[in-house]
Amino acid sequence: MTDPTKTKKQEQKSTELTAREERFIKFASVEYDGQVYMTPRDFLDAMIVQEPRPRLKRKLLSERELENIRKAALDFKVDKKKLKEADKMFHSLQNNGIVSYIEYLFLFSFLINPKAERQIVFNMFDKNKDSYVDKQEYLEMEKIFGNVWKAKRGVSENRTSLTKDYVDDETGLQRRHLVDTTLLIYFFGKDGKKLLTFEAFDEFISNLRTEVLEDEFYEFAKGMKTISPVDFIRALIRYSQQDTSDNNIFIKRVLEGVSENIEITFEDFFNFCNFLIHLNDFSMAARMSVLLNKRLSEEVFRRIIRICVDSEVNPSVIHTAFVAFDDKGNGNMNYTEFISVLRNRRNRLFKFHTRLTGLRAFKKCMREEIRKSTVKQKIA
Repeated sequence: MTDPTKTKKQEQKSTELTAREERFIKFASVEYDGQVYMTPRDFLDAMIVQEPRPRLKRKLLSERELENIRKAALDFKVDKKKLKEADKMFHSLQNNGIVSYIEYLFLFSFLINPKAERQIVFNMFDKNKDSYVDKQEYLEMEKIFGNVWKAKRGVSENRTSLTKDYVDDETGLQRRHLVDTTLLIYFFGKDGKKLLTFEAFDEFISNLRTEVLEDEFYEFAKGMKTISPVDFIRALIRYSQQDTSDNNIFIKRVLEGVSENIEITFEDFFNFCNFLIHLNDFSMAARMSVLLNKRLSEEVFRRIIRICVDSEVNPSVIHTAFVAFDDKGNGNMNYTEFISVLRNRRNRLFKFHTRLTGLRAFKKCMREEIRKSTVKQKIA
């Protein structure tokens, strides 16, 4: 029922969902007491594929199932040294865990940023400056994301201490109960008294990034240990906001300019994708290079990547990426196009947008038609 005290603007603010919110709701497969959660498997899928796995409806968790989830997180930590895949927590737990919406945003933010930035954020919330973060300090980090969400929804912070973390939103995104998620139990134990070091937290984030990239790589490998240059480019541009026909241009350039005998391993793929974390550094270096040299050659491209990641990336992989974005075929990379496409990849921007209605939808449709008409005229 609509709250009569809300203004029309507040009502619109509270019901419109962002792409991230829609995506979380779409992939979240479990629910407890009105709040929806992703499982670890849901989280990995949401980072990679366009659509969630088929299901009839969201599963309602019982108290017993919630207790089994807590036990699974504790068991993984205890048995970690015995497991073959001790660095693959989300793969090991699969659907036996819960991840809240705030954690989804929180983890995503850390996954796409370099270690130095993660260290700064961690140190900010280490109030005692003892190189540890306790459960309360950790929740303060998460609370920042929650407060941003509340502000966007027009939710007041003037609540009693018992209800300040409860938001009765219609989507179940932000409801907070006395339920510890898988991450909270894993980091701080069942009693919440363990302490978290930055090294342990950073190891977890690094391992999670590897899990995401492994799933993506082997989706293209289809049972093999390597992927082709074309599949590598498909992986890079899959999050591009351009039309499919525009993306096919990148593939065409690779088919014409890169040997089909090149085989790209997961290590090659992983090293190049790690470079994307430093995309802002690359952007600055590329602009400076173009200002000085009027072009961005393959040699300069390779040198900048080496500086950004402080390690070697397979020259064949660099060559493949360079050819894909050498739009004129003259040995000069279109670095603005490269940065735009790769920034979408880093931010995992699927072709997935907030649904528009009414006048806003009409305006967007008109802009799109004008853009297409302009492109056709240029081609003609």
